[in-house]
Amino acid sequence: MNEEYESVELDVVTLTDENGKEEDYAVVLVFPLNDITYAALCPIVEGDVIDDEDVLFFRYEEDGDEVSLDDLGEEEAELVAREYEMLCSEDEDFDL
Repeated sequence: MNEEYESVELDVVTLTDENGKEEDYAVVLVFPLNDITYAALCPIVEGDVIDDEDVLFFRYEEDGDEVSLDDLGEEEAELVAREYEMLCSEDEDFDL
C-alpha cells in the first residue's frame, strides 16, 4: 500500500486508563489503511523522550480542532501494527 502518511512532531495527547490514571502520549505517526486513518502513540517517559517499545494504535478522526481516538479490536490492532512496522522499516528517515 503506497498511501501517503504523515509523521507528526510530538503532538501530545493525554489518555486516562481504567483506574483514572492520566498519562501523556506522543502521536508519532498518523497513517491511512483501507480508507481508515490510524494514529500510533508512544508514552512520553520524560520531557520529549518517548518509549517506542510500547506503541498504542487507535482509529484517528479530526473534526476542526477536535481529535477523536477510538479503540481497535484485536484483529484490527494486529493489522494496523503490521502496517506501522512496514511503514517504519520502509522510511529511512523515520526514527523515533
